[in-house]
Amino acid sequence: MEPMHEVRSTWQDRVRAAGPTVMAAVVILGTLALAQSWVSVPKAVTTALVPTEEWPTAFPTFTPLPAATPRGRPLPTVTPTATPLPAPVWNELSYLTTIEYRANAIVELERKRPVVGDLLGSDRILLLAVSRIRMGVDLGDVKPADVRIQGRALSVGLPHAQVISVELLPDESRIYDYQQSFLFSQYKGLEVEALEKARQQLLESASANGGMLALAEEFARLQLSEFLRKAGFDRVEVTFRQSE
Repeated sequence: MEPMHEVRSTWQDRVRAAGPTVMAAVVILGTLALAQSWVSVPKAVTTALVPTEEWPTAFPTFTPLPAATPRGRPLPTVTPTATPLPAPVWNELSYLTTIEYRANAIVELERKRPVVGDLLGSDRILLLAVSRIRMGVDLGDVKPADVRIQGRALSVGLPHAQVISVELLPDESRIYDYQQSFLFSQYKGLEVEALEKARQQLLESASANGGMLALAEEFARLQLSEFLRKAGFDRVEVTFRQSE
């Protein structure tokens, strides 16, 4: 058995020999402990260290105030009044055509020379003339004295209906027969003369047709009454002048 002082000296010698190694190990263990304590920070602490941003709030909605209602007496309602039609307007209306129909006329026209007419023959034509006849009222003949206006009421006296025009239709007219003399014929212009004679016959026949003229006046009264009502008159009276 070794003596006690020898054992103590041996242990001290070993400690002195291992001194640098022990110090290095202590430094390394301390560094690892510090790193572990830094990495293993509690989650609650980490979360508390990170600031959180609140969600943005919506802007307030603007509600307009109701419009102020004006107080007091309401404004009066203006009622337009009809104005009379001036005389130039009546003159510009001219003819008011109310009826249009077709009519036919057969005309035979012959030209003979005196003395030798039977020897040389004659010029003759037979044709059917087709025409378009228009009837109506001449509004340009309305005088200021024929128009009476009281407020929104109007009365007017019109001239009687008449034949406005007789238009021949050459495309529908037909020549049924014609004849020319052997010598010194005068047929040229005979067709035009026959058509004019047919037009005169048609005009006389239409002017004597009282039934058609009365119907033309009735249509004129209805059309003019509607026109004047649209112009702003409430009460309209359309009459015709008494025959002179």
